[in-house]
Amino acid sequence: MESRRKLKRFYEDVGRRETIQDTYESPLPSKRYFYQDRFRTILKALGNPSGEVVADVGCGLGIYTAKLAEMKAKLIIALDISL
Repeated sequence: MESRRKLKRFYEDVGRRETIQDTYESPLPSKRYFYQDRFRTILKALGNPSGEVVADVGCGLGIYTAKLAEMKAKLIIALDISL
């Protein structure tokens, strides 16, 4: 049980430090490019989720979840250890 609490605290700390601004909107062009390129690549590989049931496992701040909703996925199940 103690290891679960430690793991939860670890991910909560990471979540507080790594915000959207630290990644997708970073002032560092290289970091911003990496995350934005990865985002586009994953969405392209996913294809059109319109009308589909989709699981966003490890959703974190929900960046992909929000985009999937925007793309009209029928149902999105978002799971994260911190939720």
